[in-house]
Amino acid sequence: MKDRALSLSLAALFLILGSFLLHLPGIQADEALFAGPLFHPKVPPVEVRLVFTHIPAMCFPYIGAIKTGLYALIWRVFEPSPASVHFPAVCLGALSVYIFARLLQRLNQPPWAALLLATDATYLFTLRSDWGPTALQHLFALTGAYAGLRFAQTGHWRWVAAAGFLFGLGFWDKITFLWILFALTVAVLATARHLIKPLPVIVLAVTFLAGCYPLLVFNYKTGGASFQGNAALDTGPVWIKGKQLLQALGVQNIFQAGGEHALPPVQPVTPVAAALSKFDYTFPLQPSLFLAALLAAPWLWRSRHYRFCLIALIAGYGYMFALRNAGSGVHHTVLLWPLPHLLIACLPLRRWMVAAVVLTNLLTINHIYAQLQRRELSVEWSDASTALAARLKGDPRTYRILDWGIFDTLHLINRGKTNLFIGAAPPGEPARYISHVPHLLLIPIDSDKTGPLIVEETISDSAGRPVFVISRNASVNSE
Repeated sequence: MKDRALSLSLAALFLILGSFLLHLPGIQADEALFAGPLFHPKVPPVEVRLVFTHIPAMCFPYIGAIKTGLYALIWRVFEPSPASVHFPAVCLGALSVYIFARLLQRLNQPPWAALLLATDATYLFTLRSDWGPTALQHLFALTGAYAGLRFAQTGHWRWVAAAGFLFGLGFWDKITFLWILFALTVAVLATARHLIKPLPVIVLAVTFLAGCYPLLVFNYKTGGASFQGNAALDTGPVWIKGKQLLQALGVQNIFQAGGEHALPPVQPVTPVAAALSKFDYTFPLQPSLFLAALLAAPWLWRSRHYRFCLIALIAGYGYMFALRNAGSGVHHTVLLWPLPHLLIACLPLRRWMVAAVVLTNLLTINHIYAQLQRRELSVEWSDASTALAARLKGDPRTYRILDWGIFDTLHLINRGKTNLFIGAAPPGEPARYISHVPHLLLIPIDSDKTGPLIVEETISDSAGRPVFVISRNASVNSE
């Protein structure tokens, strides 16, 4: 009972830390991809039959529709908004922290790794905005690992079946789950080969295929669309991705404040918010402790727990480092959390040391919240998308999107009821267009095919900064 209460307390801590300013930041395009199959999509998804119903298999070639089904239930009660998108993801993160804490208790390990994870700013904010996406990836990985541990300890077949099915769901959710599976597989083979027996492996494989069945059907019908263009090797320097790992353990500029496409900071409106925003200090200790845990390998190697974590970390990040377009962004790096925290917890830490790390973690969380209060973020995270969606709501006219990061967010917030298309209209066809303001364009789409445009309206964010422009070509009469 005491162990369960501790796990619940850590989950509650994560839930509280993630529940401030839920309306910020805005919904980023990657965060909105799952809404594609909902709200009468223009492109019908590939469907699979489950029992007495049909469900969409994927919302994107390499992203499954599990989150689509989850939010379809949520939005029967709540309207789509940044808060209603962020809070369920925070709840999923809190559940993953709970499972992780229970896993540590099953291993008779101190709760330090779970405490570090619950206060890790990178874990919190990538989960909160489900950038990647990562929320379900973490949950399926940790619950699958917990089920696998229960099988190793009890020998009960239901646990190996549960592990296989959960790992299959993770693979369906996003094929980058392969990085996690590869890491765990190599670590088990290296440290627990006695568990590799024919019958458990067969059960694991069968239930895994059952968990990712929709992904298999989708690729059967599309000729392997999920895996096309994602297997190129990276020939660049590996140290850049290694640097990303250390940054993700410390102060990670998740929302790209001060970057090329960043909006200038503003003063928070309320006096309390302004005061808290000024209390903005960071002094991360996690990266140093992680390096210490790596350097302590000769002394800690005798611990099977340490060996498992280190081998899994090397295998997972080695797989990630070897692939082009993998491991260079925090939303990739964080997928193998909490392996770094497990290694740190293998050090002979005193309670005051853990307290110091947690304090610096909280300062990093406050730093990112301070950025949000100052609306100091890249245009792709701007809350102006909510204002733009409100402007278009009920408008029967057709609009064409000329920049990346707009279409999916509007599709989500307005439940697909706004008539939107991507790219320029055919030559000579009257059209209205939506894009970011010229100096904040992200990835322009067909901007050279529209001809001269006349700006009709500018949409600003909650701080009054122009973010979007609505334009028309000369063939459209002003109304």
